[in-house]
Amino acid sequence: MFQAPAENQFQDDDDTTAAAGAADELRLALTVLDPEVVAELAAVPEGRKRNDFALNALKIGVLALRQARGQIDVARVRNEGERLLAELDAALGKYRDGVAGDLGRALKEYFDPQSGRFAERVERLVAKDGELERVMRAQVSGDGSALAGTLKAHFGADSPIMQAVDPTAEKGLARSLSAKLEAAAARERETILNEFSLDNPKGALARTIRELAETHGTAGAALEKKVSAAVAEFSLDRPDSALSRLVARVDAARAQMGEELSLDKDGSALARIRKEMLSHIDGLSKKNEDFQKEVIERLTEMSARKAEALRSTTHGDDFEASLSALIVEAAQNAGDMATPTGARPGLIKQCKTGDIVVEMGPEHAAAGGRIVVEAKQSAGYTLAKARAEIDEARRNRGAAVGLFVFSRRVAPAGMAPFQRYGDDVFVIWDEDDSASDLYVEAGLSVARALLSRGAAASARAAVDLEAMERAVRAIEKQLKGVAEIDGLAKNVLRDGGKIENRARIMSGDLRREIDRLDDGLQDLRDAS
Repeated sequence: MFQAPAENQFQDDDDTTAAAGAADELRLALTVLDPEVVAELAAVPEGRKRNDFALNALKIGVLALRQARGQIDVARVRNEGERLLAELDAALGKYRDGVAGDLGRALKEYFDPQSGRFAERVERLVAKDGELERVMRAQVSGDGSALAGTLKAHFGADSPIMQAVDPTAEKGLARSLSAKLEAAAARERETILNEFSLDNPKGALARTIRELAETHGTAGAALEKKVSAAVAEFSLDRPDSALSRLVARVDAARAQMGEELSLDKDGSALARIRKEMLSHIDGLSKKNEDFQKEVIERLTEMSARKAEALRSTTHGDDFEASLSALIVEAAQNAGDMATPTGARPGLIKQCKTGDIVVEMGPEHAAAGGRIVVEAKQSAGYTLAKARAEIDEARRNRGAAVGLFVFSRRVAPAGMAPFQRYGDDVFVIWDEDDSASDLYVEAGLSVARALLSRGAAASARAAVDLEAMERAVRAIEKQLKGVAEIDGLAKNVLRDGGKIENRARIMSGDLRREIDRLDDGLQDLRDAS
């Protein structure tokens, strides 16, 4: 039964060494005489492997003796704890990178300018008769629009601002200002006249006369004449008096202010303000219409280009070329060789079924074995039709295992992103979404494992094929979980916590199963 190779733990136990009072390193030259021990050591290749095996055996014996004496291996517990912490730190790092990648891919799926769902949403939003056009038409078009109602409410005949600037309105700005100016002028005039009236014994003039009469006596008559002249300057009966001129200027200023606040006069300040506001509103409406037309034209052009690309006869060839590039790179990384074959016939006369052939490298347990890949972006393919075509492709290309790749645009409704039927694997791939590359890579990995299983059965290698089958099934299960994550990512803001928890669990499980599968392939190579 194969399993992941354990880590080397052959270093001396620091705490035990300290307790024993020995040095950090101890060199021994031993002669082994026990036949059983000699047989076990001789079965291991000479060199470092035999030395490591002997050290492990010595370590186990020492620990067994220590346990027999009732001692606790404190150093081993500490080392195991440190190792577990290191593994936990590495797992958390991988999880963090995986979450960052998943979020990046999810954000790309939403915000990619070419195929993101956000772009599709914007297209539906700003298309002709779309939501934005309907909302904007309701807001700015016609007498019953929100903009017309707002303008009417703020600038109509019954609006507060128009009522305020209407010179005929009872509570208008002109009437209010005129009343306040008249009231202020009347109060000032009354105050000034009262101060210079002889009828007011407390007025400034009366006090001045009394003081002068008391102090100077004879100068009263002359002073009275001067005071009378001064009073005359504050009399409204004289048109040339200072007070009359002041009142005339106030009346002129009030009349001018009333003209500036009147909408009936084209050159008034209020009329100019109204004209500027209406001009600015008209400019904004024009710019809004121009922007809406430009956006609709651009989105129409984008939709036309995208539709033309989908109708093009070379679109299927582009899909096959993109898939070939991905598989060629994955095969090179695994030490295998991938060759596009869709342009030439195979073993069946005039039959070109089978787009790519992946031949296992010399290090593989099934060296020289073939995997045929069929790429399909044609609508109308059912899973049953795909199984029949991949079977023909295996026979045409002399392959033992087949990988059928559906384009996401034409995949059968309800099909899982990853499925296996016997020696054939079926996956769904989106060339515009790098996150779906995982399905193709997992499909190749499972196909290699199926080749290895066949090679092991023919060579009767001592490998636990049941464990390999469990690893393949576990990968299929985890890929279904990845498909669930893909669905959850569509609501990433709402289901962020669920995605994070699911990704954390799946990342560890998927990595362990892939490591187990790789170990099984290594066992097959060793057995070969």
